[in-house]
Amino acid sequence: MSEDNRDGIPLIIERTDLIGILPRAFAADVAENFNLASYELPVKLPDRSIHMVWHANSNHDPGHRWLRESMLQAVQGEVNSEG
Repeated sequence: MSEDNRDGIPLIIERTDLIGILPRAFAADVAENFNLASYELPVKLPDRSIHMVWHANSNHDPGHRWLRESMLQAVQGEVNSEG
């Protein structure tokens, strides 16, 4: 089973005998609310790449620049919290 929207995974796990693999920070946030146990994986997963793509016409748009910078800060914060 695959779930593209990670917000739905805790509910699925809570109501079934399935397991899920979630980012550490997200799992810590939802574990108590959904009565879930959280464990480290017994194997190392490969590093992942995250890319942003936008049309060149948006390079200098202040709102678009703000959005890109905000997204970059959010991803960097999540990566840093995962250790």
